Amino acid sequence: MLTREHFHSTYITKSEDALSALVKEQDKLTEEARAALHDVLRERNLLHLIPQEKPASTKTASLAHLSADEIRAIINRRLDSGEKLESIKVDLQSRGVDLLKVIAEEGEKTEAIDERLIELQSQGKTEEEIAQQLKKEFGISKEEAAQLPEQVKSRGAGLIAAGVLILVIAVPYAAVMLQNPEHMNAYFLALIPAGLGLVIAGWRRKRAK
Repeated sequence: MLTREHFHSTYITKSEDALSALVKEQDKLTEEARAALHDVLRERNLLHLIPQEKPASTKTASLAHLSADEIRAIINRRLDSGEKLESIKVDLQSRGVDLLKVIAEEGEKTEAIDERLIELQSQGKTEEEIAQQLKKEFGISKEEAAQLPEQVKSRGAGLIAAGVLILVIAVPYAAVMLQNPEHMNAYFLALIPAGLGLVIAGWRRKRAK
C-alpha cells in the first residue's frame, strides 16, 4: 500500500492546475492520498482550491497515527519552507502529536542504529555490507550510512562527557556519605553506576571505525 509520504512527494511537484484537478477528483483518492493532497495544499497556501473548506479544518486533522520518522519529515519540510519551529510545534500538538514521545522514539532508534553499526563492525563486515544491512533494517541510505561512523563517534564523545560530569558530582558526595552513613542518600549512590554506564556506552561508540 502506498504511503502518505509517497503521495506527498508526488503531489508536491505538481502545478496548481494539476492540484486543482486532483481536488475535484479527491473523492476517488485513497485516504492516504487525500491526506497527502491536503498537506501539500496547506504547505503551498492553496487551500482555496478546496471548495467551502477553511485552513483551520485541515490543520486540525489528526497526525497521531504517523511514525516518528514521518513527523520528522513533516517538520523538516515546514522548516525548509521558512515556517518557525514554535508555530510547527503548536500545530502538531493541536493535531494529536506527542512531541516528547516522538523525541523518545527517535532517541531509541538512534541508539539501536549505533549499537547495530558497532555490532556489524565487530563482525568484520565491510562498509558495503554494513550499508546494505542498515538500509534493510532501518531504511538508511548509503550516503547516510557513510556518515554514520563519525556521527556515532561524536555521540560517544557526548556520552562520555555526560558520564564524567555525573561522576564528578556523585563520587565526592558518595565518599562523604560513606563516612557518614546517617546521611546516606540512595539518589547520589545510584548516579555512580549511571555515570559509569554512560562512559562505557560512549567509549564503545568512540571506537566506531
